[in-house]
Amino acid sequence: MLTPSVSGILISIGILIAMLFSEYLLSTHPQEKRIGNKRLKATDRDILRSLITIVPFSLVGARLYHAVNYWNYYTNNPLEILKTWNGGMGFYGALLGGILAFLVFSFIKRAPVFKFRFIVISDFLFLSLPLAYAIGRWESFITRDIVGIPTKVPWAISVPFAFRPQGFKLYDSFHPVFLYESFLCLLLFLGLYFVFRFVKRWKADGSISLLFLLGYSLIRLVTESMRIGIWKIGIYPTASIISITILIVSIILLVKMYHHHFAKFFRKRIRATSL
Repeated sequence: MLTPSVSGILISIGILIAMLFSEYLLSTHPQEKRIGNKRLKATDRDILRSLITIVPFSLVGARLYHAVNYWNYYTNNPLEILKTWNGGMGFYGALLGGILAFLVFSFIKRAPVFKFRFIVISDFLFLSLPLAYAIGRWESFITRDIVGIPTKVPWAISVPFAFRPQGFKLYDSFHPVFLYESFLCLLLFLGLYFVFRFVKRWKADGSISLLFLLGYSLIRLVTESMRIGIWKIGIYPTASIISITILIVSIILLVKMYHHHFAKFFRKRIRATSL
């Protein structure tokens, strides 16, 4: 059987590949902007500098999110929180920790450098993030910490008795939720890359970040309904509440960002039909 440390290796590989891909994209597509007398530029070096700050905070945030999810267990076994090699990372915790760290990193530079650097670098990082997630999600194949409800579908994953969720010990096959998330995040990555490369006319700074948040929140809403032992607020899954909130905010910001394009598009359609 694979050793638990392999899960950490998979996560590290995902982060490394995403970092290298982001650096490559930014080196081949340099971002510059002139504000007043200042000429601002974001380079591939900014990717590494930002990740040095982001990754530790993201890992801490991911682990804390998981610990809160299983509060009763970790309050009785607090040292288990440190054993990250046994699995247990919450993506939304990682996202929040990473964003807060990135805000601090970007704010080191004064405005307007802060706003420009934050938005541009976040687009490149969020473009690569679903690729890292698609790779890192396979750590759950080793730890078995994320499986879905019992099922008999041909692609169901067989879970050894020791790894089966409490209350489901009599079932041996479950939905491979980690596989669904990995596949859907890979599709999200390809979609974002397509927008980045081929929809340049409509692409605005920050649009890739918002599209990622919108896409991942939809993915999470789909997969959350299949998860077992999820963290809830009342009767509602916490991750679903967060996903719906992010989804609504992302749509509002995208509409605000592109309302001029939409208005211009519909005006042309109305004129064309009236002729």
